[in-house]
Amino acid sequence: MEICVWRIAAEGASLLLGIRVQEEPWEMAAMRVHAPEGAKVGISSVSPSRLFQDDEIFLDNLSAGSRVFLSLTLEGNPTSLGFQLSGLVGGEPLAATPNRALDWGESE
Repeated sequence: MEICVWRIAAEGASLLLGIRVQEEPWEMAAMRVHAPEGAKVGISSVSPSRLFQDDEIFLDNLSAGSRVFLSLTLEGNPTSLGFQLSGLVGGEPLAATPNRALDWGESE
């Protein structure tokens, strides 16, 4: 599993989220966006359209070898962002989390 995030503009709260699935498909997958430190973060829009609530996007099933790109608009003013992908892999619950948070604070 690879998760990549790009900030779309220097100002504002828009980002592009890329997910690449390796050999194993993920069923009932969901991505949570959270602020490990400081202010709470929420999702205000997702494009292309996906179900989302508060800080979680519901991705459904992700087949092996697939790529998904989503544009997100966030609410709140976090200084850093964390991501957590969860779902079923091989019928077992699994979560994937990058090993560090993304610095999201205002650049000087």
